[in-house]
This record gives sequence, C-alpha cells and structure tokens, in this order.
Amino acid sequence: MKTKETFLEELYHLVLSVDVTADERPAFLRAKQALEEGQDLQKVALNLKRELSPIMVEQKFSEEGLAFFKRLSKEYLGLGPKGAVFIL
Repeated sequence: MKTKETFLEELYHLVLSVDVTADERPAFLRAKQALEEGQDLQKVALNLKRELSPIMVEQKFSEEGLAFFKRLSKEYLGLGPKGAVFIL
C-alpha cells in the first residue's frame, strides 16, 4: 500500500503535469487538498477512484491519468486497500 507521502507526491505531479486533461485535474487537486488537510488516505483514494470513474468511461484520460487510475484501481478495490481483511 502507498504511504500518504507517496500518494501526495503522485498527486502533486499529476496536478502540475501539462499532459493531464482539464477533466482530470480538478479531481487530482481535490484529492491532494484533502490529504493535505489530514483526511484518511483510504477514504481519499476511494473518493478519487469514484470521481475518476466517469472520466474513464468517457475515455477522457491523459496517458498519465490513465496509468494512475489503473494503479489506483488495483490497489483500492472498492472497500479498502487490496489485501484488507474485514470481519463482519
């Protein structure tokens, strides 16, 4: 699982990248700001994944954004980080 610092670095790079589309950038910026404000990494990652999903469907991703979304989708499967164990 990524550390908060690593995730922030990736988001910072994406926000500043000239290749990231205008559709993607606001989502990356909101996630970056949420982490900087101290929100939980898992919650921010899942919200970002949810926010980026329509962009994926509409195929409006930059190459960098698409690569990030794929990594995010592999690591955060929907309920939490990959490998998380939940006892109900």
